[in-house]
Amino acid sequence: MIAILFAVLSVATFRVWAQTDNGSEKAELLSDEEILKCCKWYVSTVPTDDPTDGAMRRKVAMLITLYAINSENFTLVVGGQVFDVIGQSDDNQRPELLLVYMAGEIIYCMEHNLSRNTEDSFVSAMDGLMNYYSLLPDQPVKSVNKYLKMEPSARETALRKRYRKNMK
Repeated sequence: MIAILFAVLSVATFRVWAQTDNGSEKAELLSDEEILKCCKWYVSTVPTDDPTDGAMRRKVAMLITLYAINSENFTLVVGGQVFDVIGQSDDNQRPELLLVYMAGEIIYCMEHNLSRNTEDSFVSAMDGLMNYYSLLPDQPVKSVNKYLKMEPSARETALRKRYRKNMK
């Protein structure tokens, strides 16, 4: 099983180093509520061709990634079950889909006060990923399309089976 372990922070805030206008660095403190808002925005907003939107998505993606890596609130384990769904090849959409998935896991873990992601958080994050993916104008990822075409109850069953198979 391919596993990426993300340890995630338990204090109410964490530091993000940002460059100021004069080139020096300063720490921005973001609360858990702000990170939760960032995650919810990321999974519910489809990218556009607007450069401002692209810059905002990149900044929020960075914040989500930093939070997932540095948080002590929970541990986020991303394994083969995720890559089986979003695909293995290096297509442009897969990093975006991985970030949508991670944001979904963070949302679920924060809202349910979990110390690590679980089968339920996986299914919830994948459901959010399917909702996000269904809004995209192009849907080229065959492995995601397979799940998207399923009825919700069949999708949930298939995702739970996928999770259990990969977590053995």
